[in-house]
Amino acid sequence: MIKRICMIAVVLMFCVLAIGAGDGGSLTVLIYMTGSDLESLGGAASRDLEEMVASVPKDDRLSVVVMTGGASEWKSDIPYDRNTVWHVQPAGLALISSEGSQSMGDPRTLSDFLTWGVRAFPAQRYALILWDHGAGPLGGLCFDEQHLQDGVADSLSLDELTVALKDSPFSKNKLSLIGFDACLMSSFEVAVSVAPYAEYMVASQEPEPVSGWDYRFLSHLVGKSTGDLGHVIIDAYADSVRDSLSTATLSCIDLSEVDALKHEISSLFQNFGETMSLQRYQKFAECRSMTKTLGASTVADWDLVDLADLADMLEEAELADTSALRAVLNRAVVCNYANEPYVNGLSIYYPFDNKLRYSQPWSLRYTDMDVPEPYLNFMYQFSRYWLGESRSTWQDKASIQAARHDQKTSVTVQLSDQEVFETIKARMLVLERVADGEYQLIYIDENPELYGNELYGEYEGDALFLLDRNDDILAGPLSWSGVEGGLATYSVLENLDWGWESAYLIWKPNKDGQYLLTEIETYNDAADMFTKSSRVLREGETVLIGGYAHRLPDTDIRCEEWPWGDMITYSPVTISEDSAPAGWHLEFLPLQSAYDRFALFEITDLHANVHLTSLTELENPNKTVLQDTPLTAEDAGMQLTLSRVSLLTGSEPGLLFDFRLAVEGEPSTYLQSVSLNQTTLYDPFPLQDEGKTPAGETCYSLLLREEDLRRSRVEQLSTITLNLVLYADEAPEKNATFSFPLPLDLGILVPPPSEAEPISAVDAGELHFELISLEKDSAGNLTGELHVVNRDSGSKTMTVSGACVNGTELFGDIAKNSPYQKMLSEGHDAWCRYIIYTMDYIDNHAVEILPLPELSEIHQLSFQLEIDGSLHTLDFPIS
Repeated sequence: MIKRICMIAVVLMFCVLAIGAGDGGSLTVLIYMTGSDLESLGGAASRDLEEMVASVPKDDRLSVVVMTGGASEWKSDIPYDRNTVWHVQPAGLALISSEGSQSMGDPRTLSDFLTWGVRAFPAQRYALILWDHGAGPLGGLCFDEQHLQDGVADSLSLDELTVALKDSPFSKNKLSLIGFDACLMSSFEVAVSVAPYAEYMVASQEPEPVSGWDYRFLSHLVGKSTGDLGHVIIDAYADSVRDSLSTATLSCIDLSEVDALKHEISSLFQNFGETMSLQRYQKFAECRSMTKTLGASTVADWDLVDLADLADMLEEAELADTSALRAVLNRAVVCNYANEPYVNGLSIYYPFDNKLRYSQPWSLRYTDMDVPEPYLNFMYQFSRYWLGESRSTWQDKASIQAARHDQKTSVTVQLSDQEVFETIKARMLVLERVADGEYQLIYIDENPELYGNELYGEYEGDALFLLDRNDDILAGPLSWSGVEGGLATYSVLENLDWGWESAYLIWKPNKDGQYLLTEIETYNDAADMFTKSSRVLREGETVLIGGYAHRLPDTDIRCEEWPWGDMITYSPVTISEDSAPAGWHLEFLPLQSAYDRFALFEITDLHANVHLTSLTELENPNKTVLQDTPLTAEDAGMQLTLSRVSLLTGSEPGLLFDFRLAVEGEPSTYLQSVSLNQTTLYDPFPLQDEGKTPAGETCYSLLLREEDLRRSRVEQLSTITLNLVLYADEAPEKNATFSFPLPLDLGILVPPPSEAEPISAVDAGELHFELISLEKDSAGNLTGELHVVNRDSGSKTMTVSGACVNGTELFGDIAKNSPYQKMLSEGHDAWCRYIIYTMDYIDNHAVEILPLPELSEIHQLSFQLEIDGSLHTLDFPIS
């Protein structure tokens, strides 16, 4: 794989000023503003109208006229249920006409507006600006959410735009300028379509920032020649986005050079299609993979590349002399601004990443465009290989290996000679297994290196986290995908008006290396893709950042297309004054979790087919195996094996026990209690079902957290005992006890807490209870620690039925996470956390039952317990 590395981000702006820059005469600017969700979600159109009013000069030589429509809601006084035409004046918007709602995606609506505009505002020159979403030459623009076709917003295809211009006065007298205040429209195909109807075109190769153009350029149009109009627009745009982290491009194209461009493209590709072979296809595919792609700053694949950069790559690969095409491009692009490298002003459709869209409908749509026949033939011959099958088997996936050294983990896989030949790009994915068969993507190495036949990637143990302005962690670890110059995180946004919507948050790094939120992308039904949105995050809304865990797919597909599992990994963040998006940023921080980690390579071949290697487990520095000799215990006709004990550090310190249960059928199991020596714990992390072994045994894991171990007061562990309740194939409930000898020094792992004198003590039959502590938690509930001792010769069962504070009945329990019934074996004691709730929920609203007094005002706590069927009241007097 050949790579070009750009060491710094560049800001590029070049202009070839028009000759004879004098007063060009009167000018009417016609703006076709389709509000769409850019307006209804965030008011972007209304803000631009305000800019226009603030910038338009009071000069008879300039008229600015706007037609509005196409939005389900306007954030200003613009009517949403009809089309309106406004004369933009320094004093404000003057309403000229208001008619019934016409689809802004209907070419007749546009042609009628142009015809009326020429008649109502005669001038020596005219400019047309089309305002809305843009989806490139194949997706069109102007998506009217008021008028739906087959459930999606009606829009103007490139063919419909051509029809509208042909049916307007500009089929005879050209527009001085046609502008697209929309994404992705500065392409060769768009230029060819509008060249018969305009002298110059201003458009962006990349997705535009939501703010779009800066309409302060209106104040500088008077007296400018036709050739200078584009320069004025781009100059204002460049000033407005110069400090922005968003990708921004804008170029002015001299449409008189389109015929020359068509000729040079035709000459360049004349023989490419006819001489296509596998070896030549391989060179073209490599050129395509190295050429600057446009629209990569979004999560969609638009398959647009920079035309000048493509010419450079073809020449670098010694496939052709492209100097003639380059010379014409230099004349055609009279002004260009870009804050990223290799963006030269004009794109072209070159399919490679988006097979699905090419197959239907883009390939059919493209053949109907006025594109040189040799280029169409080249695309057809290229696609025959591109859509074909790989010649490699990609079967040897077991050769992937991982090794940890110097705080890094290196991952390698050996490829065959044929696989090396076919590899066009690769990524290394790092996953955490969060449930049985379900994984969370935590890291991507976007550029693993190929050394000979060995593909090599590295992982330093980091993951992505969302932090607030105080650098406190709000969410994470987060799954993410790379976009041009940044990252995209999947989210679900709560809309206070209509519910929830899917979105991608786009983040770009600032000078300090912090990733800041720059854009939001929501699903655009008409384009059938996620596109940039003017959606804003409002106080009171909740953002769910993350997603579901993924399951490994049955077929080789990109990780973004893996099926979702059942495990939710969302982190909810509620927007407030203290947690505002303006202070959010992403950072890669050391991952502290102890989940098992795995890596695999995702390899894309010459045919854009994706191949996944097998998983390889990575060493987790937060997990150390203490004991891996299997220990087996039997009870009630069942067999439980303790297979491994691991020490966990990081964010979840504790001991992790891995078990295998041999029982016929599909058991349903819950953990009643865990005992360390003679001390019982009621609040351990529940048994987690980790799936089946090849032998049919069910695997479980049990986490004893640091607080569990500390609470046990056990320093020298000699035995761990599990009391399980099992159901299997509708058989009667079985209670089973499994004990394992396990000498471990817990005092070294977690020193026991310092002892305190009990606040109060009480006996209930043969059980002795001590109230150790009394506290308030963050929710206002009462909590603390109880010590229970079983002095009887047999086991005891306990069920909590209620609690009281100062005589007021409340809800409570003596172990927060345990099953409803507790069991305490003979000679055992237990240290557990109790909780007494001071709130209840009525009709989903929290209602305070008892305003909790100061702790010093509490004189009695009580619990009602059923012990072996007998009712007991535990009254703890507090002095």
